[in-house]
Amino acid sequence: RKGSSPRARFGILSDIHITTDPGSCDLFEHALRYFDERKCDGVLCCGDIADYGLTDELKAAGDTWFKVFPGGRRSDGEPIAQLFHYGDHDMGGYMHKRVAAKNHPEKCIPLTDPAAAWEAAFREKWQPIQVKTVKGYTFILAHHPAHGEESAFGQKIPGVEAALAANAIKGRKPFFYLQHRIVKDTCGGSWAWGQEDGASRAALNRYPNVVAFCGHGHLECQDEACIWQDEFTAVEVPSLRYVSIRPGRENSRGHDDVPSKMMPMVNTGGGKQGLLMEVFEDRIVIERRDFTDDCEGAEPWGVPLPFP
Repeated sequence: RKGSSPRARFGILSDIHITTDPGSCDLFEHALRYFDERKCDGVLCCGDIADYGLTDELKAAGDTWFKVFPGGRRSDGEPIAQLFHYGDHDMGGYMHKRVAAKNHPEKCIPLTDPAAAWEAAFREKWQPIQVKTVKGYTFILAHHPAHGEESAFGQKIPGVEAALAANAIKGRKPFFYLQHRIVKDTCGGSWAWGQEDGASRAALNRYPNVVAFCGHGHLECQDEACIWQDEFTAVEVPSLRYVSIRPGRENSRGHDDVPSKMMPMVNTGGGKQGLLMEVFEDRIVIERRDFTDDCEGAEPWGVPLPFP
């Protein structure tokens, strides 16, 4: 193998679902401190930062980030990049009937100003699709859009094809793409819950050297269906709030669009998981982490480099 030390290291989270409840940010802070200990160069988060899509929730997440990484730096003084984007809860969580803030639109991110809310929380300018470079690697971050006709109610992200055409890395070097909804017919298979409408999949198919990360499904990291490779590579990131077993299987959470389960559902709500990616010259290694017990969730995945 080429190189015993990684060229870059990244913590990876999704679906952290911060609320205004006391202690809601504790596990998020715990995960960030683990990534600090591992000397990560950046932290990815594939959306659903704010559980009910409230500006106060987003601000709490931002405050926690800067509590752990003041000035965007690790405890050893080295820089660490924040690679986050909005998910569907950030852009539509206020519609949940059980949230009192439904009657307070001035607190709802998509009903106020998503750019201003983001800038207040994370101290950076916001664009619907953001591009960042960390340690020589390109990240394209596609924010989940507000629910509307143009976005097919959030299943389609406008501008993805153009953003990839303008920013994709040509050749065999990997680059990284993030969105919230599962890229159609990749991770979790055709039964995966909450897939995009296929527009992102069609755009990504042109780039065999892209590694796409998505969230939304909360699928436990022990499921080997969380990683997929064909025209490109896709990884479903587990939730830091709670994890689930794949829909359509025995003992799993059921949905209207998958076959009925035959056995009682296993309660996996105590699972709180994330990933850690190391990029070497000749491979990508993705560690699976369980933050409930602070242990390895399963053996790491290995993705050979360079891509064909």
